[in-house]
Amino acid sequence: MDNSTIDSQFVQHAEVYVANGNKLGVVMLQDGYVGTAYRQNADLCHWLATWGRQLSVDSVMVVRQLKTTAIAADVFEPWSQAMNGLAGSWSTMCGNGMMAITLFYEEWVAGLRVGQVLPIQTRSGIRSVTKLRQNHYSVCMGIFTFNRGDLSAYTQLDDQANRYLQAPLPSTLAVSFNDW
Repeated sequence: MDNSTIDSQFVQHAEVYVANGNKLGVVMLQDGYVGTAYRQNADLCHWLATWGRQLSVDSVMVVRQLKTTAIAADVFEPWSQAMNGLAGSWSTMCGNGMMAITLFYEEWVAGLRVGQVLPIQTRSGIRSVTKLRQNHYSVCMGIFTFNRGDLSAYTQLDDQANRYLQAPLPSTLAVSFNDW
């Protein structure tokens, strides 16, 4: 489905990108979406889930223009279902998603100069992408933290998880990661 077949009251443009092995959809919402109420819109969630599944994307980056920062984005998972029964679900940003958003931004919103930083407002805070040279970018997903308060927003920490936060990964896990 290319942009010419989009018939949505919600979306003004949509593209698919591959970033480091992930197939990611990027959709730009129509002007006027400045809050986050759209996340509960059943029709939009259904459209995003249908579009994402038809194109077999891993996730859909939902982008909107902001007045205070250049761009804001949420991550929609088309293959899941929200606990409230809506199609798909919302999650947090990943580095590959940031790359897809940056490519979309450069193609459809505005080009970036070498050294220019693109701030992207996410549910996890403002993240940034710096253009290094043509088709090369540096993604900053924030500063790593061991703070339980920061981490508990994304994962439930039990005694075993806390043990891994305070020590290197066990060699059995490290070896299996290397086998990839």
